[in-house]
Amino acid sequence: MYKFKYLVFIFLLLTFTSCQLDTEVVQGINQDKANKIAAVLIEHGISAKAFLKDKARSRFAVSVPRNQYQKVLLVIKNEGIDTKEDINILTLLQGGIFAPKQRELSNLRLDFVLAEKITDAIQAMPLVYNAKVMVRLNSVKEADKSSVVAVVLTYKDPPYLLSEEIKKVIKGIVPEVPLKNVVVKISKKGKIVGKVSQTREKLVPFLLFWRIPESQYNSLALVIIGLFLLSVVAGYFFGFLYFVRSTRKNSTKGQLTLTESDINKDISKLPRG
Repeated sequence: MYKFKYLVFIFLLLTFTSCQLDTEVVQGINQDKANKIAAVLIEHGISAKAFLKDKARSRFAVSVPRNQYQKVLLVIKNEGIDTKEDINILTLLQGGIFAPKQRELSNLRLDFVLAEKITDAIQAMPLVYNAKVMVRLNSVKEADKSSVVAVVLTYKDPPYLLSEEIKKVIKGIVPEVPLKNVVVKISKKGKIVGKVSQTREKLVPFLLFWRIPESQYNSLALVIIGLFLLSVVAGYFFGFLYFVRSTRKNSTKGQLTLTESDINKDISKLPRG
């Protein structure tokens, strides 16, 4: 009997522990993207967290409680969150994308490496929000040697951002490409992760005639109660002042009347010449 109770306790403990375990929903992404995905999930009431999963490749992941996994999938679908694994320089150099010992694929891989270097350099600029880079240098045919670097980027705020600065960054990484073949497209619009979640807050009745957001109900109720108590205290205070002034006024008036009568009595007692 004792062993049976012990086994039941262990089973319940394991069940509870398994419910609390986290599961990864996104992995192999950069830190900025992981933080943005976690922020979107947290806005929907999900306990998401971003963490460093692969230190060597500087790749991050996002995990959520296992019991919220179905809700996470629904949020990812509705918000259009990009969960694809990012391709970085180390992955390309390790041969995880292209088969080795093939000249065409090796040249294409080199162009990908250059594109990743340019992307990292541009996204390190404080105003840049997102950047997509395409390089065609090593992978173009010898007969048609027309190297091209194309950049499409978005930025956070509308301050003036010179495309010449971007071209200088590119020229420093791939000096073989002429500046005339560097194309920079700058856009004011664009989002990295999903879309902005705007949910209509539930309205509740307030003071019979009004309807206010549910989150503001307690604060408004406390404000009204505080104003009521303050008005009561102010009423008692000013009422007390009025009572004191009235009492003093009546007392002073009585003293003046008594003094005049006494004077008249004294005058009547004086001898008349």
